[in-house]
Amino acid sequence: MKSFKYQNKGTVIHRLNPLVKMAWGGGILVLSLIFDNPLYVLLLFLAILSLVAVARIWREWASLMRLSLWLGASIIVINALVSYHGTHVLVEAPFKLPVRLISLSAVIVSG
Repeated sequence: MKSFKYQNKGTVIHRLNPLVKMAWGGGILVLSLIFDNPLYVLLLFLAILSLVAVARIWREWASLMRLSLWLGASIIVINALVSYHGTHVLVEAPFKLPVRLISLSAVIVSG
């Protein structure tokens, strides 16, 4: 948890006003919720990467990305198990369970 604590590294980003940093983070958040085009999402990701490079916070960012990948994978698995909507069934249990089938759309929509 020490890596999530604020550490002033003396970079240009660290010297910015906190309101500017919050506005940038909020803007990235809103834009990531608005756009679903892969090109725009890639551009947002590259903007974040450039900020990480300038701020020299690669280690902290990498640990956060590992956590995000685990959370994303668990969301995909849980959504595939609990969502029963979809026409293309991937797996169907021969017996009655709350989770009876896994559909392709349940896996794709969560990802």
